[in-house]
Amino acid sequence: MYDFENQGESSEGWHSLQPSIDFYGIGKANTYFFHALEALWPNVEQALVEHPNYAVTFTGHSLGGALASLAALKTVLFGLRNSNFVKLYTFGQPRVGNIILAQRHNELVPQSYRIVHGVDIVPHLPGCAKDKIMGADSHPCDPDNLERPYHHGIEIYYPHEMREDSPYFECLGPPFGEDYNCSDRLTFIPEHHFQYTYAHRHYFEHKVPPFGKLGCQGTKQDEEKLPNNFGDNNSGERHHSTFKSVANKIRFATQFLGIN
Repeated sequence: MYDFENQGESSEGWHSLQPSIDFYGIGKANTYFFHALEALWPNVEQALVEHPNYAVTFTGHSLGGALASLAALKTVLFGLRNSNFVKLYTFGQPRVGNIILAQRHNELVPQSYRIVHGVDIVPHLPGCAKDKIMGADSHPCDPDNLERPYHHGIEIYYPHEMREDSPYFECLGPPFGEDYNCSDRLTFIPEHHFQYTYAHRHYFEHKVPPFGKLGCQGTKQDEEKLPNNFGDNNSGERHHSTFKSVANKIRFATQFLGIN
């Protein structure tokens, strides 16, 4: 299993999260997600090469989910694993590329699941192009738009709680990847940003940022006591500067939209 830990200035930075860079000839990816992956890729590739007989599960939350998504895709594309040896599970993942990339992702990494908690707004960022044909306050994503972001994979939507026995939906309806019967139908009101923040930070009854930084072993009480930026003081020693830049862009985007 390869786990990409969650990492979270200007309007130009938000624009840079749009699909604008070629991803090895199979579609366009978001520039900063792409460069963050490239910064981390040597370590990922080394682990894959040193353990060639293992199946691999990629996972991550928020920005970590975006990086896990692209890493899984690159792993298959570069022939480091066959598709049937790669699985992807992400939590609160933003969109990582355009629909062309999403379609190729679906082909190369068919075992791909995006878990979404209630009114978590991050899976709806950056915004897709909306199909305005339907006369409603909310509109489905337009699968004919080749430039704007679009999700890959199967959404697993928990509309309310995320306990072991909580009901969820496997979202296979149209448009595929952006099933309008699941979370894509939601509308977001700025005054409710605290709800969106809570939903994004809490998955399966854990406060994800501190839970990860506690090695996925802390109690719920420990998680709630720690600030979300706990353990970030040495991030400059642990991460490439490009990766830090990506985190700053994500933080700006969430602050700009009032969800952080």
